[in-house]
Amino acid sequence: VGNFKTAIQEWEGPAKAGDRQAQQGLGLIYETGRGLDKPDLATALHWYQASASQGYAPALNNLAMLYASGHGVPKDQAKAIQLWKQAAEAGNSTAEFNLGIQYINGTGLAKSETEGARWIGKAAEGGLPYAQLTMGQLYREGHGVPKDPKMAHDWFARAAANGVPGAKEFLAALDSETSGGNAAATEVETPTGNPVTTPPASTQTA
Repeated sequence: VGNFKTAIQEWEGPAKAGDRQAQQGLGLIYETGRGLDKPDLATALHWYQASASQGYAPALNNLAMLYASGHGVPKDQAKAIQLWKQAAEAGNSTAEFNLGIQYINGTGLAKSETEGARWIGKAAEGGLPYAQLTMGQLYREGHGVPKDPKMAHDWFARAAANGVPGAKEFLAALDSETSGGNAAATEVETPTGNPVTTPPASTQTA
């Protein structure tokens, strides 16, 4: 708690002076309520919008999360997708993943597993662990990409190396499938893809 209170003190000055990373960091602290008595969504929204107005991709992603969930603002999926696209096109891996999930699920736009896999693939190549796990699932099932056990294995292995929960179980299930077994595979439930939040890049505001 103390570290977050210190962060608030350190970031407020730069944020008020227009530092977009400090604004994003404050937005996340106020959204989660860390270091505070409780979350303050109005203040979170203020700082996210300030940072997003400067084109800062992590803030665009987190602002999209608020609109997608109706958390502190009226729910607006179209606005969320617009913000995710802006952040994804700027190369933000988290936004790429989130946009891909919208395409996979057909949430607020025309469903396209191919387009979903393309964006999730970008996030996975960018090093986002949950995107790596999801790419393994897509290659395992042949959704949006050709079914390819070897590619699935490679992505699951990368996700496992990055400590993603469940990745090792997916590897074991895949190995069972490719070796002719199916007992392990039936015990692994494919998780539903959900959007995720971008944390502050660092405590530095420069």
